[in-house]
Amino acid sequence: MGGGGGKSYTRVHKPYTSPLCETSNGDTGSIFEEDDECSKVSFNDILQNISHPAIYKISKDDILRVNLKSENGCITVVVINDAGDICGYLISPRAVKLIECVQKGILYTAKVLGISGTTVTVHVSKKK
Repeated sequence: MGGGGGKSYTRVHKPYTSPLCETSNGDTGSIFEEDDECSKVSFNDILQNISHPAIYKISKDDILRVNLKSENGCITVVVINDAGDICGYLISPRAVKLIECVQKGILYTAKVLGISGTTVTVHVSKKK
């Protein structure tokens, strides 16, 4: 008894774009409605590439701003304290959807859940 059925399959590999460096062509090409999917963007994450001076100015339960930073053709998600200092970056796969929604004008915040040494955990959600 043989198996396989004589069919062959070709696996298609899509190029992966790191959420740390998302390029923009002005059209997000999203199939989602802004109110539906962008309002559901909510996740916990750890800030990456943190700025030591900036994180010393924040505390647990602080509400930080989530903005986009464009540099060298790349768009990154930055988390900013009240003084306007970049505390760190969000680079998880969820940041790709976040970039798309912020480009549409949706505002988000990052609530500080905890700070342990140089690890800052935040909860990102749509600004109320």
